[in-house]
Amino acid sequence: MARDWHTLLEFCTLVNSLIIDEDGVYDPKLTNDRLLLGMKGTFSELELSILRQRSQEALRLKAARGDLHTSVAVGYVRTSDDRLELDPDRRVRKSLHLAFRKFAEFGSVRQVAIWLCDNGIKMPIVVYGPRGRMVEWRLPRYNTIHRLLTNPTYAGAYAFGRTGSQVRIEAGRKLVTRNVRRSQKDWEVLIRDHHDGYISWQDYESNQRTINGNANMKGAMVPGSVRNGGGLLVGLLRCGRCGRKLRVHHNGLRGVARYLCNGATVNHGRRTKCIEFGNVRIDAAVSAEVLSAIAPLGLDAALQAIADRERAGGERLQHIELELG
Repeated sequence: MARDWHTLLEFCTLVNSLIIDEDGVYDPKLTNDRLLLGMKGTFSELELSILRQRSQEALRLKAARGDLHTSVAVGYVRTSDDRLELDPDRRVRKSLHLAFRKFAEFGSVRQVAIWLCDNGIKMPIVVYGPRGRMVEWRLPRYNTIHRLLTNPTYAGAYAFGRTGSQVRIEAGRKLVTRNVRRSQKDWEVLIRDHHDGYISWQDYESNQRTINGNANMKGAMVPGSVRNGGGLLVGLLRCGRCGRKLRVHHNGLRGVARYLCNGATVNHGRRTKCIEFGNVRIDAAVSAEVLSAIAPLGLDAALQAIADRERAGGERLQHIELELG
């Protein structure tokens, strides 16, 4: 603010303009008037800073009690005494429970969104209009499911300060990046068992580990999600020398691939790779061991698959009935 105030004084000086307030008339070209105007601007900035600090502290104290709700997540309603309760709409609750169950089954945010869209199951979203807060039903997108699964509110927890701002200097100017996600240990407030949840806190943390592990571009220590190609053990093999995750090079459409570690080349400038080998023999050996281990459970797995298919059909029918009802 001080910079803006002094910029105004400079502009008024250039255009021979006077400044008037309730105390008098000031000419910025005069030294005494300019000094007085500078002091007035300093005191005004101090008052605004104190008011801003007090308001922010009041918000933090309210958040520390778990009573600060800037918005209410879909699936919840706010009571008259500022408590969160599950939405009384049965269709809303069933839809959210279904999304969490499907993620536990698929282990992939994208696959949950695809399954819901393929089966024509719409998800609730909150919109604000002339009539206030309303719930609309739309086919989900990836971001919709991702926000649902990463929001601690659905685990019965109250969280404040999950995002923050970062300030950096570029080309001599201050640039502020807002809504930067913080790690859980840096959240300002986290109150577990604050209200009824759709999942437990243990399930929430397990979901976060699965989602973070599915990321393919977050370093060599992240397993990554399953991707296209002939390599069966993508993301599961690591170099016995440096411990980095082995990369995969695919050769055409025949399903032939090679596992290799080029960490020494990339990080240390060496001309030789740590290790490199084809996928045919090792994939076949691992496949044989896996099939040998699960063969006695084949009948149980088949019966479970039939039961899962029947349950999925029942869920689709139930959601259609709720939508029509």
